Amino acid sequence: KSFQAGVAAWRTAIAESQQSATACDSVCRCAPHHAGLASKLHASAVCLLQATLNRCAIVGPPTQLNEYTTNSTLRERCTGFECYFQPISRCSQQAGASRSSVKTIHADQRHLLQPFARVTNMTGLRSELLIMSTLVAWVMRPQPILVDAAHHFAVLAGIATDEAPRCVSQHVRHGDKVNALRSNAALFERLSSTSFWRWGVRLATVHGGERVLFMTDASSVQEDLTSFESPVPFVPVPAPLECFVAAGHVKGAATDVLKRRRGKGLSSSPACNPTFTDEGLQMISGIVLLSQCMLFVGQQTSNVDRVVVELLATRQYPPASYDVLNDVYAPAAMGVGLHELTTWRGAMTSVKNTRNDPRVEDSEPVRVALPVVAHGSGDGAGGLLPSSALAAAWQPATQGAPAPPRLRIAWLGVKNETVSSVCSSAEDVQYYCEWYRALRDSPEVDLSVTDLLNPDDTPRTGPLSADAILLPHHCTVNVPRLPVC
Repeated sequence: KSFQAGVAAWRTAIAESQQSATACDSVCRCAPHHAGLASKLHASAVCLLQATLNRCAIVGPPTQLNEYTTNSTLRERCTGFECYFQPISRCSQQAGASRSSVKTIHADQRHLLQPFARVTNMTGLRSELLIMSTLVAWVMRPQPILVDAAHHFAVLAGIATDEAPRCVSQHVRHGDKVNALRSNAALFERLSSTSFWRWGVRLATVHGGERVLFMTDASSVQEDLTSFESPVPFVPVPAPLECFVAAGHVKGAATDVLKRRRGKGLSSSPACNPTFTDEGLQMISGIVLLSQCMLFVGQQTSNVDRVVVELLATRQYPPASYDVLNDVYAPAAMGVGLHELTTWRGAMTSVKNTRNDPRVEDSEPVRVALPVVAHGSGDGAGGLLPSSALAAAWQPATQGAPAPPRLRIAWLGVKNETVSSVCSSAEDVQYYCEWYRALRDSPEVDLSVTDLLNPDDTPRTGPLSADAILLPHHCTVNVPRLPVC
């Protein structure tokens, strides 16, 4: 109950930014995100986070899910995101098209501490999980057909009539997740069918569970878990294997078993309702069903598993979740290293480049005097968020105190654009512009910025000393610019 006020305040802020009578006065759109379905849901949630903090309403779908709309009848009515979920805001595409400039939000899922700090200042809500679960719940507000599909699959799973189903849920993610651990026998064993069977049986018997619901991307896992002798039944969700069809277009998404059954027709079983034979409906319904159980077992390296935990947190907090690899929850992709899967060793013995490896920007960020009022200070004076690492070294400048330290930043822009011109508008919600403006306006920092490119787009040739470099997204995706980067 101590979290309810903060959650309510955060949900109200989201609703006001997207649904109020004046919401369409300032509109924005989400940049495309290319990944699996659950990763797209997290990108949409982070986009909504930035849109709420910057008071702009999202026009159009926050992400594309067209490849998941495989039911031909459903495709005649809609495609993608809005086949399954309600529009994020009340503002239509036309509202955005009527403006000469619509802001584009590039959802940075790896660096969320500053926007989370702003949410805390605004609402008093300190839980990263509850901040994300509120966002994900808003993004996933269902269309009627998704409600009907989830109910249909809940009936198959035997939990449709239970307000609080007495079940354990599991997501057995193989595919890329298990392949990366084949060289480590101990970790590889934790991801096996036998391992998940032991987890399911033990937790069900400890907590009085009547069944174990599981979703997997491997047909062999489904066959194993449903054939092992067990004191509790293992029930595949969203449906039995024969209900999956060969119409899918997902490439590399380890969240369904559809691609395992290409070339096989749909079973005539009454359980396989053709209305709900759609990759999107099946996968999303499966995620929703997993979130209805008492507790969840999976891998927090999977976006699907984190979505399940976030939805579970809207029902019970803290959510009861276990990770077979002893990992812990992380919002979206915050702190996830580039080589996470090949170097993962667990939450307590992590190595470099994993989400568990303490990094400066993740464990103790530079918390500057943001232009927001600290929660609970009614006098409008504001306040700094706590930072023990900075408290001794960076005291706010006062009369007679030493000058604030200089922070030297090098900026790689585009032709004829400097950092000051690119980030001049307060309406720019790019994450690097937010950092730049916060540092520029802070009384604790004497900011010095040097552009790495000359006005003619040639690189600087002289020596340069800097504490940090700000790189827009184009630096990593525009191959001709890589030598400059």
